[in-house]
Amino acid sequence: MRISLFVALTLTSFSWPLYLDNSVAGGIPHGMTPFEAIVKECNEEANLDEDFVRAHAKSCGAVTYYFKCVIFFIADICRINSWIQL
Repeated sequence: MRISLFVALTLTSFSWPLYLDNSVAGGIPHGMTPFEAIVKECNEEANLDEDFVRAHAKSCGAVTYYFKCVIFFIADICRINSWIQL
């Protein structure tokens, strides 16, 4: 079984109202790899332990916005038969 955590956008969202959004996001500082940025943002925004994220985060690819020069690096954290208390 796969469980995903999403944050719903509001009716007044700029881009996609009523669609689902990511749970953790952030920029990639100069000199930091995308994976290290994921570890940092998961710790800062979701209070996930850095060692836990390094052990369980899996890269899922990248998504680009057609109207901006932006690349989103996507990662999932999947744990079977366990709960993560945030």
